[in-house]
Amino acid sequence: MSSLQNLDTLLNDVVTVADRQAFLSSLEHSSDSLFKQDGVKSLPETLVIFLKANQVDLNDPELVKDFLEIIKDQVRALPQVGLTCAQDWSDSSRQRLLDWFQKSLGHRVVLDLTVDKNLIGGAVVEFTGVRRDFSVQTKLRGVNLTVCG
Repeated sequence: MSSLQNLDTLLNDVVTVADRQAFLSSLEHSSDSLFKQDGVKSLPETLVIFLKANQVDLNDPELVKDFLEIIKDQVRALPQVGLTCAQDWSDSSRQRLLDWFQKSLGHRVVLDLTVDKNLIGGAVVEFTGVRRDFSVQTKLRGVNLTVCG
């Protein structure tokens, strides 16, 4: 993603898979609006700032549309971290979790969050095909096997 300057700033509110989908839909809407009466004037200010920072000629709707496609491709390619927990996360907790994963992994990711009350506590984490189960449910199963087994 190094070819796009300041992409992290543009993706500031993209934390979850649902956020990514909403962002992509917004870009699609922005792309469609380029060829209507208002053209570039209808684009969100943050997007215009981003386009200018990347030296995109705002007077060329085709060029802007092509650049928006590049953004969409890069956003679609963001790796997902699957996280299943016993309860839902607050927005601030989601952001802290995202920040921790990104710092630990060294790159931007999106969270695919699922709630499963059967886990009791803890979490199940999936990334790049690797699944780690840190749930209380699994720990209790292990204790049960040890005691009753």
